[in-house]
Amino acid sequence: GQTKARLQMVKGEFYDFPEDLHIIHDLPPLAVGGIKVIRKAVEKLKPELVIFDTWQKIRSDAGPKNATAYAKEYLELSDLRNALYVDLGVSVLLIHHLKQVAKGAMTDPVQLLNGSSAVGGAVDTILVLHRERGAEEATLSAHGRDIQDLSVPLVKTEPMGWRAIDPG
Repeated sequence: GQTKARLQMVKGEFYDFPEDLHIIHDLPPLAVGGIKVIRKAVEKLKPELVIFDTWQKIRSDAGPKNATAYAKEYLELSDLRNALYVDLGVSVLLIHHLKQVAKGAMTDPVQLLNGSSAVGGAVDTILVLHRERGAEEATLSAHGRDIQDLSVPLVKTEPMGWRAIDPG
């Protein structure tokens, strides 16, 4: 389907996908059954990594009616982390979008995360790929509890990749 076609663009037309690559297209929002569904799949398939593309597609904004957006997002992210990483030892990668900002207005990459600041507070590590629309260069920033902050300049490669720019 569409996912395989996009992966073929990245890896090349004749790339053989690993037999243990599993793609789940229809997952209910996490707070309304999604965590149970993905947990059951993880227990059956035993992956080392689960990738959610995108966070917006699986979040539910559920939680106490009087809770702030921060509290709801933090609770949902914590539940996901606990269900997969803490309980089952599976790493989780959430793809998320950045806020739209004026050209040249790059600020702290963590502040660019869309939504409340809970997204930055509830996860262990944040990787932000930021580029101006249409630009051939970007910056990959890494921030986390257990890593030193890092910023790597990148240049776009064909067909859909990035390569670190040699500082020398």
